[in-house]
Amino acid sequence: MEEKISQKLDDLSRIDIFALILVLVHIGYYISAGMGQWTFWGGITAEGLDQAGALTTDLVDKGEFWRLWASIFLHVGILHLILNMMNLYFLVLMADPMVGKIRILLVYLLSGLTGSILSWTWGTERTVGASGAIFGLMGLVLVIAYRERERLQGRIGVLIRGQLLGWTVFSLALGWAVPIIDNASHVGGLLMGLSLGLFFQLVDGQSSETKA
Repeated sequence: MEEKISQKLDDLSRIDIFALILVLVHIGYYISAGMGQWTFWGGITAEGLDQAGALTTDLVDKGEFWRLWASIFLHVGILHLILNMMNLYFLVLMADPMVGKIRILLVYLLSGLTGSILSWTWGTERTVGASGAIFGLMGLVLVIAYRERERLQGRIGVLIRGQLLGWTVFSLALGWAVPIIDNASHVGGLLMGLSLGLFFQLVDGQSSETKA
């Protein structure tokens, strides 16, 4: 498993099609939502975000629950989009050898939805972004990396248990410190990813938990 992850991270000249498709879906939605609604800095107006599916609490309260899903794929500006897509791409590279593509999608969607629900119940006025779903992937990778630490003793294990854990803690702390960051979504997504990671076995069927 460690060798597979290492190969994906070392040879970034080879595009991972699955990760790229996920990124392109978000980019496509961003471009579509911004048509006629661009701001001077390349962002999308509040009206444009609402039309495209932003998680606006007042509208969800009125029964527009589809926004809990749609808002996961929507971003407010180009920098917001780029940062999230970079995180998404590299997390998919790490998670794919661990659990496979179908489970990545499941974690991504359920974590994003959980983050949206928590953000909505928290009363966030308006929020968009894939960060809740991305935090779910962080939680998934972290749980498996610690559970399978005997098999992840090389630099990949150090990368995940050290740098990824540090980045996760830093991101959560930044979310509490900066009011415009939707940390409720981050927490909800992370908790779902951690929970699913406890149940998922490795795709090679050799998890230490299943040994006789």
